Amino acid sequence: MQTMMESLLEACIHSMRLRSFLSAYHKTFEVIKADTPELKARVYNLRYRVYCEEYSYENSAEDEREMEFDEFDSRAIHFLLVHRHSGADAGTVRLILPDPEAMLSSFPIQKFCDHPFLEIPERLCHVGEISRFCMAPEFRKRPGDGLLMSGYADQDSIDGHHEGFLTYVRRKIAYTPAGLLSAVLEEAMKHELSDCLWMVEAAHVPSLKGIGMPVHILGPRLNYHGGVQPMIFNIKAALDSMHGAQPYCWEIISDSGRLQEMADRLQRNRWQDRLLDPLYCERILSKLDH
Repeated sequence: MQTMMESLLEACIHSMRLRSFLSAYHKTFEVIKADTPELKARVYNLRYRVYCEEYSYENSAEDEREMEFDEFDSRAIHFLLVHRHSGADAGTVRLILPDPEAMLSSFPIQKFCDHPFLEIPERLCHVGEISRFCMAPEFRKRPGDGLLMSGYADQDSIDGHHEGFLTYVRRKIAYTPAGLLSAVLEEAMKHELSDCLWMVEAAHVPSLKGIGMPVHILGPRLNYHGGVQPMIFNIKAALDSMHGAQPYCWEIISDSGRLQEMADRLQRNRWQDRLLDPLYCERILSKLDH
């Protein structure tokens, strides 16, 4: 049986490791809110490289300028992940806010998924959509990597000397996209949005579950951007679960617990229960019958 002193020592070592990991991450990457024309141009260029050049998922009307953007960008908040040592743009993500004037066409997911939840304006006003979440090709060059990485919590086993500095980053910072996820969750809560929609690459769903993120699947895999899974998750529930399942990842995404406190202060939006609450049960069942 552990003595009290041994338990305290173990807790101290764990806390030191968490602080060291977070410090290493912030020394390697910086997340920037892209709120100027110049920063947005960098966002659109990175998206062009990934969605147009690399995967041919999108045919941008701005090919000559090497930018990819769409009708949702005007209502979106954009972020860049910058590699401090090189200054390279390592990744990007956007949060699309609900449109109070057109709630039933607020989000890209509504074009492809017909889940009844997406037709309830009273619920959609508390939801945002995570979209265009991708990493630059040079930050995910392992076999099988998708738009992000093959796994948030998977460590590389390749010797860093074979691929140089970027392999070292991937080995030592296994949660590279986590800083972007942290930024988008914080922005959602600033707008009092407690839940997030996401059409995530199907291959990344096990990785999300691996970091402890409880997700609610909104339907079958969609034939969009190579095959994506429509889903929704509650921010507080995700942070609560992640804290126990992957504390190192939680440390980055919650910013050492700061976002956890934000989530705790928000009114808990129990969307799992409300999906079938008495007020909307009849509407949902009617939709499912057709």
